[in-house]
Amino acid sequence: MDLPSHYCKLVFYPIRVEAIAFVLENRRLVTDDLWRYLTSIDEIEARGRLDFLSNLWEVAESAVENHTQPYLWREPSRECSRID
Repeated sequence: MDLPSHYCKLVFYPIRVEAIAFVLENRRLVTDDLWRYLTSIDEIEARGRLDFLSNLWEVAESAVENHTQPYLWREPSRECSRID
């Protein structure tokens, strides 16, 4: 069986209408490096021919999906330094 080389992670916060998205390599990563994998939802949609957040109003969907949101990513705690 072939495993994918990458996977995506999207987190949407509907109350604030904000989202953060990552495209991650399918290998062990150090959480301090996760900022390197930040991307826009539009980029993920283009790569995978997908459509996320399609139930939002078009203006809100466009605003959320076309931006990378680095300010939503906080420094990880020292206790959680690896993702397995």
